[in-house]
Amino acid sequence: MKLLVDILSCQTPSRYRGIGRYTLSLMLEMAHLRGSNEMSVLANAHYAESLEYLRQQFIRLLPAGSFLSYYHESVSNRSWDNADNYFKLAEATIEHAYQVVSPDVVLTPSLFEGWGGGEHGTVPLPDKNYLNQKRVAILYDIIPYIFQNQYLDPNPVIKEWYLERIGILQNFDLLLAISEATRQDAINILGLNPNKVVNISGAASSHFKKMHLTEEQKQHYLQRVGISRPFVLYIGGNDFRKNMDGAIGAYAKLPREIVTTHQLVLNDVGDEIDFRRKACKLGLDVEDLVIINKISDEELVILYNLCKLFIFPSLYEGFGLPVLEAMSCGTPVLASNNSSLPEVVGRADALFEVSDEQAVANSIYKVLTNDDFRTDLAAYGLENSKKFSWGKSAKRAWKALETLHKKNKLNGNQNEIVYFTNSRPRLRIAYVSPLPPQKSGIADYSAALLPYLAAYFEIDLFAQPGLQVSNKYQELIFPVFPWDELIERFQDYDTIIYHMGNSEFHIPILDLIHDVPGVIVNHDFYNSNLPFVKEIRTGESGIFFNAMDKSHGLLGLIDFLKFGIESARWKWPINWEVLKAVQVLVVHSEHQKELLRQFYTYGWKPETEVIKQLLRLFLFQRALNFRCQSRSHLSECVAGSVMIYFQPHIWPKIELG
Repeated sequence: MKLLVDILSCQTPSRYRGIGRYTLSLMLEMAHLRGSNEMSVLANAHYAESLEYLRQQFIRLLPAGSFLSYYHESVSNRSWDNADNYFKLAEATIEHAYQVVSPDVVLTPSLFEGWGGGEHGTVPLPDKNYLNQKRVAILYDIIPYIFQNQYLDPNPVIKEWYLERIGILQNFDLLLAISEATRQDAINILGLNPNKVVNISGAASSHFKKMHLTEEQKQHYLQRVGISRPFVLYIGGNDFRKNMDGAIGAYAKLPREIVTTHQLVLNDVGDEIDFRRKACKLGLDVEDLVIINKISDEELVILYNLCKLFIFPSLYEGFGLPVLEAMSCGTPVLASNNSSLPEVVGRADALFEVSDEQAVANSIYKVLTNDDFRTDLAAYGLENSKKFSWGKSAKRAWKALETLHKKNKLNGNQNEIVYFTNSRPRLRIAYVSPLPPQKSGIADYSAALLPYLAAYFEIDLFAQPGLQVSNKYQELIFPVFPWDELIERFQDYDTIIYHMGNSEFHIPILDLIHDVPGVIVNHDFYNSNLPFVKEIRTGESGIFFNAMDKSHGLLGLIDFLKFGIESARWKWPINWEVLKAVQVLVVHSEHQKELLRQFYTYGWKPETEVIKQLLRLFLFQRALNFRCQSRSHLSECVAGSVMIYFQPHIWPKIELG
């Protein structure tokens, strides 16, 4: 089985939350346990920093070429009023990247990336046009659906977006739920087929473990964050469902002698002045509460290890990862008795009814005052945490995916669609062009075009020697070589693509195409500036004269000698040095077509019917027209903006597969 995973959720803001941590931990373990299965990982090239980090994580586990990136037009900073088209274009581009890999199964770790507009992130929805390719998603929870008043109703646009994606869940062939509670929600609340939802559970990261700190280390950390008494830890921030109000409400109901000898430590309380005012009304003094706004994973491990008790009064959880993290550190844990928390905690006397603040306070009091119970609870939690591991979750995931794939094979391949782009290895191309930061319109053109070509071809860039490419995407994705190495390397490529213009940046390219002919994308029909600048720069007389002679013969020379160089270089294209080495010429306008006929009527013929098919099917030509405003106009754009010409002795070999 060939599995493709899009790990966008490890790149968007989700990477700092439970979803991103869950995705990365599970995918790394699945890569480790893939056995005879193939696994490819795709990441979004817009996120350069995380792209490189993830690459380093996976290249140690997967064969070469198994970690890939895709690129699409940015959807960042688009208002929700006009973002729809940009998201659709991005989804179409990403979808094609999936098809290039040609997997049996596509796994989407998080369907809900792009929440609130995201940054660059989006994920394509399942498309039933790909009938022989199975689509799978990980389902963490449906909490916004359950608590719509709090999460969705304040923003109708986001509500529409979220509910659309909830509806799309039924189009997936399989959902991997992170808990049995989430699985049951999908079945009972969303009405999904029980056979299409599998619980794979979850685990805590290995760095959440019991630590052995010296007394000096403990005191150093506690003093630094302002903790001066034994403390109860709450981690959840001011997210509605994490129930911070319930935490301080229950803590305030403890006997005063308990409150004055302990502290409640919280994170991310929002407006601290408002929070302190609320706590004061409940009878809690300033020194009773310690607020640590930003807590790294390293600090969290220390807090878990040092706290006397960890409380988790959540109203609803898809899994409840903080509970398992605390248990893994040998911490006594109390949690709500709802949603997934009972299956993670696994012990009735460690659970409380969250709606009853006095009952929560009673449970806290029992742990803080009963040393034997607290010790037993800590030992139990440490042992219970061993029941959960990423290895177990990865094995469950692989088993579910393999079962799905086997059923698909047994059902036959009657609906299989063959994509000609995948029927043979991708062509390897040498791409020769000015590149940013060179001040050239063609450099900008190439910077915009290359991400689209990357989905179809293996590309090496050839640029001016010593040029430091300023485009981060190009620098990360494409090998860059100096122009003068092309002659040594040209046999490594299926074809060479030159981008020719009339600026001085193209003078070295003009020399190259004589030695190594290839495909020329001719942006400027007139190349008369090249010999003009070359003669001025070198101080060598006769360069312009000779170029005119080769391109336009006696008629051109007479005109040059009679009216001078300024007149001649605007009247005559002086481009035979470019055209004579061409294997295939690509131009961009009807005007260029007419100029070609005007100056070279004897040697060029457009292959109209052949090109019409190429323009519809050959992905290089499709990518050249990336400036189309919408997918619906793509075929019109393609048919109208690119013409291809062949010299009479060179005919294209078209294999559509």
